[in-house]
Amino acid sequence: MHDPLLLPAWAAALGCLLGAAATAVRGRTVYPGPASALFHVAMLLSMAGMWTLPGAHISAPVWRGFFGALAAAAALWLLLAATGPRTATTGDEISAAAYHGIAALAMVYALLGGHGGAPPWPVAGWILVALFLLDAAVVAGVTRYALAALPHLVMDLATALMLGSALRG
Repeated sequence: MHDPLLLPAWAAALGCLLGAAATAVRGRTVYPGPASALFHVAMLLSMAGMWTLPGAHISAPVWRGFFGALAAAAALWLLLAATGPRTATTGDEISAAAYHGIAALAMVYALLGGHGGAPPWPVAGWILVALFLLDAAVVAGVTRYALAALPHLVMDLATALMLGSALRG
C-alpha cells in the first residue's frame, strides 16, 4: 500500500504514535469515554504499524480482518449505546461508535486492492477522503484543547491519507 522507506510514511507513523500516546496519557478521561479511547489507540497504533517496514509485510487480508473486527466491535458498541439507558452522553456515545465504525470500514475498503492496488468504486473512496478531511477541519476549528483533539485529528488525517494513497494505487 505504501513505500515504508519514504519520509512521509515515517512522519505519518510518528503522527499516529503521538496520537495514540496522547490518548494513553489521558486514559479514561477521553470524551465521550473509555471505548472511544480504546478505538483511537487501536486504530492509531495499527495505522502507525502499516506505515512501517514490518507492517508493510503483513498481508492485506490480515489487516482487513483486524479492521473488520474493529468495525464489528464498533457496531456492537453502537447497538449497546443506542439501546441502553439514556444518559447525558448517550448521543455522544452513539456518534463516537458510528464514527469509529466508519473509520474501521474505511480502512477495510482501502485494503480491498491489497498492497499496491486501488480499491474498487473510487468515487466512494474519494467521498470518504473528503469526509475525513472535513471532520479534521471541524475538529481543528471547534476544539479548545489541542491535546483533547489530537488523537481524533490525527486519526482523521491518517485515515484520509491511507485512503488517498490506496486510491492512487
